[in-house]
Amino acid sequence: MTFQKTNNVTTLLELSFVSQNIRMICENEDKAKEMLGAPVALTLKSRLADMRAAMFVSELLAGSPGEIVHNNSPAYKLDLTTQERLVFCCVHETIPLLTNGNTDWHQVSRVKLVNIGSKIC
Repeated sequence: MTFQKTNNVTTLLELSFVSQNIRMICENEDKAKEMLGAPVALTLKSRLADMRAAMFVSELLAGSPGEIVHNNSPAYKLDLTTQERLVFCCVHETIPLLTNGNTDWHQVSRVKLVNIGSKIC
């Protein structure tokens, strides 16, 4: 794996959270188990570890990753189960875009987690 260097500092995928509740679920395993159930909480823990180890969204491989629309905006999802998923969006000051206008997830290194739960969102 290669690392993005900025002033000799390695930069990994930066995570932020849309709400205190989502932050708590992601940072507190007991709360995650209480809110999501143990199997989903365990998968969430694994997906978050993958995200923290990646430099760009495009490096995420587990959980059937893919671009979706969430609240009428481009977003990205990782499946936690067949019914549950983790959804996040790009929070770069200037969103990297492809020539067709879609988000260039190969360049996205800052994301905000916006939903954990049902695939119907």
